Amino acid sequence: MERLLILLLLLLFFMIYKLDGKRITTPACLSVLAFMISALVFAINAEKWETEIRIETVWLIFTALLVFWIGSKAKFKIKFAGSKRDENLQDNVYYDVKPIIIIALFLAGMVVDFVIYRRAMQIISNYAAGKFALYTLRNALAKDASWGTIISILREGYYAVGYSCLFVYCVNISYAPKTSWKKWLYVLLPVIPMLIAMFMSTGRTGFIRVTCVLFISLITLINYSKRVKIGKLARNGILVFAALLYVFFQLGKATGKSQIFSAFDTLSIYVGSSIGALDGYLKNPVSFSNSFAGETLYGLRKIARIFNERIVATPIPLPFHYVVHGYNTNVYTALRRYINDFGIVGMYGIMAMKGMIFGHWEQSLREKKNRGLSLLLYAYFMYDIVMQSIEENFLRELFTVAQIFIMIVFFLLYYYVLMPSRTYGPAEKEELRN
Repeated sequence: MERLLILLLLLLFFMIYKLDGKRITTPACLSVLAFMISALVFAINAEKWETEIRIETVWLIFTALLVFWIGSKAKFKIKFAGSKRDENLQDNVYYDVKPIIIIALFLAGMVVDFVIYRRAMQIISNYAAGKFALYTLRNALAKDASWGTIISILREGYYAVGYSCLFVYCVNISYAPKTSWKKWLYVLLPVIPMLIAMFMSTGRTGFIRVTCVLFISLITLINYSKRVKIGKLARNGILVFAALLYVFFQLGKATGKSQIFSAFDTLSIYVGSSIGALDGYLKNPVSFSNSFAGETLYGLRKIARIFNERIVATPIPLPFHYVVHGYNTNVYTALRRYINDFGIVGMYGIMAMKGMIFGHWEQSLREKKNRGLSLLLYAYFMYDIVMQSIEENFLRELFTVAQIFIMIVFFLLYYYVLMPSRTYGPAEKEELRN
């Protein structure tokens, strides 16, 4: 059945690709492509994992993605983040952020990293003596240790700083006149503390999000720039992807997640096991949360708890599903959480809603409306779309304290740092005067 799933997704991909104007970067195309990659990895390993999926699972995935695409074609009016003074990024319009500001942001990031490191050492000292060890830290956090609210907010807020600087770099190498990628490397300085913080978090998804922001920003910007050479961008993209895989595996080894299997097996389990796990859940749909939207709307439930203490607002880790000897997985694609909390009909409704939001957002960017802050936020939230075949992130992050703080930092940085540094070429300045 996994071959049938791959065939159906391949047909759906080419249909959407053609009907969406042969643009592979539309949310629907990227979502189908992500599921197709997961299905392909699952098919390669199905015999070794001694797992197969049923026709019901194949049909559910296919129709869910079809509904997502149909939702993306809905026509309605909505204004995304931005203003009239924030419109139309184009050639010779870029952000000439002063080095002193970048240095200040870098130093702030190093302070955040130091605070995180001190807390990490404190956690480790309660479990084992010795050097800073990610393996020990991960195990401690998996038990009863926590970073604390303030440190979590500081870390997530600085992530917004790193993503913003990454976005500025993408804009400048695409649009700044007489430029090269080396000239603007200094704006990436705050990205270094962000990556260090991600490394100390013991998680690996942050590095995937960084790659997503970089890819979505660049691929959207080059549609409107005549300077970027696609071949060179593709080569650099391959290098970035290879670096991501290396970091992903090495971090997995450091935290004990990848010590049993080879790099290929580790990647296969992470990317492809969700398809088999979803099938296992559909065979035996046991809920581990008795609360409404207990597996998705954690942030909203935490806000509601302020007014009613009886509301449960604890993140629900999903149960582990057997994959292969010595390894289990608790990723089930985004569809599992939607079905558990809202039923099959609710899952289709959420997929249609997400299709409408991201489809219209992408169309707005394509029409060159508010392509500054709007593009930055779009690239940030598109992480959920490319990760749908593995795990749900959109609703789980919605209205959380960390997410709200990240949005505040995005807005403050954009309007008080990036917008004042916006620079125009001579022709663009004349156009503004007229």
